[in-house]
Amino acid sequence: MNINLLPRQSLWERWRSFVLLTAMATLLSVSAVATTVIIIDQSRLRTTQQTLTWMLDQQSSLQKEQTILNSKLQSYATNILQEQSVGPQWLIQSVISEFMSSLPPGAQINSLSYNGNSLMILGTASNLLEIAQFESKLTIINSVQSVFIQSLSSIQANHFSFTMAVQLKGAAKNLP
Repeated sequence: MNINLLPRQSLWERWRSFVLLTAMATLLSVSAVATTVIIIDQSRLRTTQQTLTWMLDQQSSLQKEQTILNSKLQSYATNILQEQSVGPQWLIQSVISEFMSSLPPGAQINSLSYNGNSLMILGTASNLLEIAQFESKLTIINSVQSVFIQSLSSIQANHFSFTMAVQLKGAAKNLP
């Protein structure tokens, strides 16, 4: 004969244990879902914060660009007013300044002459590449319509002289 020393569980106790285990499993499941939702929300929040930070950086960058463009616009407006008050002399001085800044290190301008339509440039350079670079840089200046090398000659073994005709945009209409 077998004797069971353990107390017998009643049906009610078994049912109660089952309900408690089910409730605990449900609570664990809800807890896991809540944790997952919180993690996803934090991830979205982090992504949103990064996006907002990027947008603020972009806005700051755009404001800086706007400030720069406003100052350039102001400068252009001032230059236009100055050009209107001074006339073609200011235009030629501005163009000459741009020409000088475009001059390669081994080249120099010996003389400039303006006939109302174009500028004649007489200069020297230590090699042909410098002359070509100077011509190329002149063509990208806004006030220059065309550049033509009229003459090119060798002075010494490493020195060349050149004459360039530079047609200015709207030069004829700027005459007094």
